[in-house]
Amino acid sequence: MLYGNFPFHANDVTKLEKLILTGKYELPNEISFEAKDLLARILDSNPSTRLSIAEIYAHSWMQDIDYSSIT
Repeated sequence: MLYGNFPFHANDVTKLEKLILTGKYELPNEISFEAKDLLARILDSNPSTRLSIAEIYAHSWMQDIDYSSIT
């Protein structure tokens, strides 16, 4: 959503699934540190350390968003 591409890239579904389950992905250098940090913590393959919805909203990258216009 930030860059118009998915973070996981593979030539077949089996390889794609492995990348997703292991949390191996690449992000473009143009994405800010804060955005990379947020994505890394959302895409964490360990459910116990992955960010919750409340933690996502509290993340520094999310602080400048005006939620009043979102229905």
